[in-house]
Formats: sequence, structure tokens, C-alpha cells
Amino acid sequence: MAGSATARRAADRTAPRRPRSTRVVALAAMAGVMALAAFGGAAGLVLGGIDFGEVIDQRLPLGSKPLAGVALAVVVGVPMAVAAFSVWRGSATSRLIAPAAALALYGWIVVEVAVIRSAHWLQLVCVAYAAAVLWLALRRDGDEGEHRRGER
Repeated sequence: MAGSATARRAADRTAPRRPRSTRVVALAAMAGVMALAAFGGAAGLVLGGIDFGEVIDQRLPLGSKPLAGVALAVVVGVPMAVAAFSVWRGSATSRLIAPAAALALYGWIVVEVAVIRSAHWLQLVCVAYAAAVLWLALRRDGDEGEHRRGER
């Protein structure tokens, strides 16, 4: 039985692949860019390269920037990285993972604003970014708006 699974995987690798749709490329790229941004922000927080000012720093959970950095990596970075990888690979689970990653980013922003009690333009950018990721994640590849003759 193991031989047949191995043979199927080998056949899958040699079978011609369909080109990735524009939606798939855009979604994977956007999730990947947000994952990189989240991991970069997390590194900046953990290593002390980001300073929010004394007032906001004190509002962080336990007053800890490293803890905030780890939380950013776990809540935003990891889901976006997994979404980017699963979408790019064409995984069936990407239909669940990509929207969940967008919703995790939304959740992060809501909790962040509630905790630090301050708003910044970058949070608005992230909300718009999450909306774009969610929109792409919920579309089907045939939803490009192009209709064949005779179809409605």
C-alpha cells in the first residue's frame, strides 16, 4: 500500500500543472508579505528596535515588548505564513486557512487598539490589507467577472 501512495506522489510531481491564477498569486504574495512584516515587527519588538514611547510601552501586557513581539509572530506571522504556503501549493485547506489568517489580522488590530488605547495610520493600512486578503481568499478562481458568450 505504501508503494501505491509513493507512486501517486511521483505521478503528481510529473503531471503538468495548471498555471496559477492571478488570484492565487496575489493572495499568496499578500499573505507572504504580511507574514514577513509581522515577523519583522516581532523581531523589532523582541530585540528592542521598536519604541512606542513610555506611555504605550507601559500599556503593553506585562509592560513587555518582547511578549508583544512573540504574540505578533504567533497571532499574525505564523497564520499568514501558513496561508501563503498553503495557497501557493494549492492545498484544499487554504480555503479555510487564508480567511482565518485575515481574520486573525483583524483580531490583532482590534485587540491592539483596545490594549494600547491609541490608534496609528498603520493600523488602518493593516485593516485594509486584511480586507483585501479576505476578499481574495473568499473568491473562487472563476470569479474574475469575465462571462463567456451566452452565460449570465
